[in-house]
Amino acid sequence: MILTSTEAGALGAMFSIVIAFAMRRLDVNMLMEAVSQTVMTCAGLFVIAVGATMLTRFLSLSGTGDFILNLVTAWDFSFWQLITVIVVIYLILGCFMDPFGAMLLTLPIFLPILEARDIDLVWFGVLLTKLLETGMITPPFGLNVFVIKGVVGNLTSLVGVFKGVTYYIAVDIIVVVLAIVFPDIIMAIPHFIAVK
Repeated sequence: MILTSTEAGALGAMFSIVIAFAMRRLDVNMLMEAVSQTVMTCAGLFVIAVGATMLTRFLSLSGTGDFILNLVTAWDFSFWQLITVIVVIYLILGCFMDPFGAMLLTLPIFLPILEARDIDLVWFGVLLTKLLETGMITPPFGLNVFVIKGVVGNLTSLVGVFKGVTYYIAVDIIVVVLAIVFPDIIMAIPHFIAVK
């Protein structure tokens, strides 16, 4: 392997800037605006990360995490009820938050509950990834929808893009349901690797 995925992404971004400058589709002002927006986005993510770290410490020191775990255990949720609640929470969070922030805020609460119920964390990790990616196209703040709108420009409206991704949201929900009902779809490859 010559490059990691992060290095390849950075190299691709650098070459796209060079090509855009060469084709005169990018000037210094546009580049500075893009850098400014990137810095603001990253700064927002860092604030969320710091807040999530503080939340994790708070849950640990105050015993809130144990309280929530005991509460869920007392309610005696079935597997289906627990997973349904988690799926709904992530779909709602996906409407308003980026995937990184949603993970940081929820995993300190969910992971102990899942471990206590002996739910496979590899399976949950794949399911979580699918849920977070679905959140990237759900209204009103689906980040990928705004990216697509930026690419297509005036060819369609933002509402048109949201209408277009409705089919993908429906397919994503079907995939999530299949992954829950038939977990072997996800676990077949990890089990195969483990046997090897």
